[in-house]
Amino acid sequence: MHCYADAPLVSIAAYVLGYLSLLGALHLARLDAGYCETATLAFAIGVFWGGVATGHSIFISDELTLASDASTFHEMSVLGFSNESIQERFWVINAPLAISFWNIFYRLAGTLGLGTGVWIGLLVNATMIGLMSVLIERCVAYTGSANAVISRRRVRLLCWLCPAFWLCSAMHLRDSFVLLASTAMALSLLQMLAGAGRRRYLSPILVLIVSAVCMRYLRPDYLLFLPVLLTVLVGCAALGRKRMLISAIVVAVAGTVVLFNYFTQTEGSAVEQLQYRRDSYADMSRSGESLGYRLIVAQALPIRAVLGFLYLQVFPLPIWSGFDLKGSFYHWAKSLQPIYMVYLLGLSMAAAVTTAKQVRGQIAHVSPVIFLVTSFVLGSSSVALTSLETRHSLQFLPFLIAFASAVVPTARLVNHWCLIVGAGIVSINLLWVAVKSV
Repeated sequence: MHCYADAPLVSIAAYVLGYLSLLGALHLARLDAGYCETATLAFAIGVFWGGVATGHSIFISDELTLASDASTFHEMSVLGFSNESIQERFWVINAPLAISFWNIFYRLAGTLGLGTGVWIGLLVNATMIGLMSVLIERCVAYTGSANAVISRRRVRLLCWLCPAFWLCSAMHLRDSFVLLASTAMALSLLQMLAGAGRRRYLSPILVLIVSAVCMRYLRPDYLLFLPVLLTVLVGCAALGRKRMLISAIVVAVAGTVVLFNYFTQTEGSAVEQLQYRRDSYADMSRSGESLGYRLIVAQALPIRAVLGFLYLQVFPLPIWSGFDLKGSFYHWAKSLQPIYMVYLLGLSMAAAVTTAKQVRGQIAHVSPVIFLVTSFVLGSSSVALTSLETRHSLQFLPFLIAFASAVVPTARLVNHWCLIVGAGIVSINLLWVAVKSV
């Protein structure tokens, strides 16, 4: 437990090291001051919640922080690997890239005399969330928002105030890396969509390939969704361009077949892991005779896709289940997330209505936002059909944040949909409690 209780001076030194590393990365990327503000405040918020979560976990002896996956990741990151290749490390743990990256900073901190406290890993996570926030803001820039000022302000607030992002910064888990890689993929695909017909593909294609390779060693399940993203991309590129439609369909089908064949022919492939996790979740739910199993997991696939998608947006049920002073920060953050989703989903529904009105005369113009919202819906539905784990659906949240920020509906429409979503979430919670008590 001592690794979670660094001396204040060491923690401050580590914070400065992480902050300077983030500024260095932003400087190398040559981003303007606005992006630096987005990243540094997201970093500071993540560090703050990391301190809160760490202190709280020590006070209540939280096993989710001190003796679970987070603790295992910390121990492996401090020790590192020997001389095995990253492919060999994959058979030890399915997130070797995150561990290898954490290990670089633990060794650096050790060299500087800062020790190997968990703060080092949390600072790396906060840095990942800061960079991810910048990439989401960049995604919005490629959608051609009608009001760039409002969109930029909105995407910052949505990134800064998201409890799920706080959780990724505050616990020693790989989700911050997954979020950064997923957002990088979204940005590269949007760049290709925006550059259609202008041969501006080389840079985004390279980013996409690097992000996909990174994801292979972070969360390999995600790669099964990559063909879907590519299919959505070419479909959106064909919107309003009838001559491209047939070629787009051919490219989408061919790409899907090739990628799916590659990932399914590999020993220990993502398909096998995905099936194993789905069966494991179903077995756990069935053994406990949970309400979630009866209402969602046991249903036919179309029903499970719809109900599971809704469940992932409002989890946990009931919402107040995590509000316990002696409970883990992990549960607190998850219970705060549905409150945040009231605004995000309300804003997204208002954006969808506004987009639907614009589609009639300028469908090609709104293809970037159609790509974002379609990718989010299909991504979350795929999680609903497999693991039904909220942390797995989190990797698609940047798509929704970018969509909700890119379209600027009227304040009246936003308030209207927020009230509807809020009432819906309250009703779902009350209905869940009523059904469970029967």
